[in-house]
Amino acid sequence: QMFMPTVREEIALGPYHQGKRGEELNRMVEKAMMETDTTALAEAYPRTLSRGDQQRVAIASALAMDTEYLILDEPTSGQDGREKKKLMSLMDQLKAKGITILLVTHDMDVVAKNCTRVIVVANKEIVFDGVPSDLFLEENRPGIWGLTYPPAVLLGRCLTGAPYCKDMDT
Repeated sequence: QMFMPTVREEIALGPYHQGKRGEELNRMVEKAMMETDTTALAEAYPRTLSRGDQQRVAIASALAMDTEYLILDEPTSGQDGREKKKLMSLMDQLKAKGITILLVTHDMDVVAKNCTRVIVVANKEIVFDGVPSDLFLEENRPGIWGLTYPPAVLLGRCLTGAPYCKDMDT
């Protein structure tokens, strides 16, 4: 929601309402800021931050409450490529720590590269439930559900053997 006067206070709000105080609260906030690379923003006003920084502050707020799950709605919207990579790298780190991450996104590049399971909802029903490489098979035609093929996937189809290319780096 980003309504506290500083990033530090924003991140501390949840654990404070969980009853954390003093050194315990400070430790939780510092740890969350370190994990999300927001320490340098501690005294900044959250609403003036870039979209990417705001996303990381929001994630830090959840991490400070010792969460096991993150649900992110369109986490890459309004971000440039650098910020998007930084956020997805953070998601990979959190996933490696055992945090379950649910993304609600229309960003098919993120789906192709970063997701392990995809559920597509169209016309109020589940029309696909599987792995990204299966979603982007030609016969599944994700375009009928309003989804686009990531450029890397289309490029892969043009290569010998038509490998599944989840991004331009692999």
